[in-house]
Amino acid sequence: MNKNIICGDLILLKDQVISARNISNGKYEFDEMFKYPSEHLKKSDLSIGVYEGPSAGNNASFTTSNCGDGLPLYLNFPDEFAESVKKSGINLVTTANNHLLDKGIEGALRTIDVLKKYNITHTGSNKFNEKNNLLIMEIKSIKFAFLSYTSIMNYLGTEKLYEKYPNLTNILSFMSNKYYNEIYKNIKRILLELKILMLIILLF
Repeated sequence: MNKNIICGDLILLKDQVISARNISNGKYEFDEMFKYPSEHLKKSDLSIGVYEGPSAGNNASFTTSNCGDGLPLYLNFPDEFAESVKKSGINLVTTANNHLLDKGIEGALRTIDVLKKYNITHTGSNKFNEKNNLLIMEIKSIKFAFLSYTSIMNYLGTEKLYEKYPNLTNILSFMSNKYYNEIYKNIKRILLELKILMLIILLF
């Protein structure tokens, strides 16, 4: 039986990071988080998750707070989290989300390097020369195109993001954005190109 799984946000809050640290060697261990879902993820033809934050490195400090504690929330995941995501059976992650820039541009770019290091297929953010590389995957002889967008960005408005770093991620803008027409013209162009190729399009 063919199964596809979309598992939602892959996220680490402050207490999750602290509890995963092995005091004896200083490393982080996240495999236990995926103990039960992993069995199902590995049996699926495609398992998709949202990598809901950067892996910006130890020097950037890890996630700053927990939900509801009243403290500002800046996410940052240890690199070992990406390794556990890969081992869990997740085939694809999307990085276009409001926490992409929680540790700045460098954090977002480093996240791409970490995902590549652990051979995790990803979409939603790009090195500045990778913007036009659309993700196309063939699953059981069926080709799928994956498009990943975000409409909200913490700490930097999408308008300024589009002005300064137009190639970093894909934006779905509100009509109040002065680049609205330009952004949607580009989205329409991409969709038409994919339609001509007769691909099944999955949009996140």
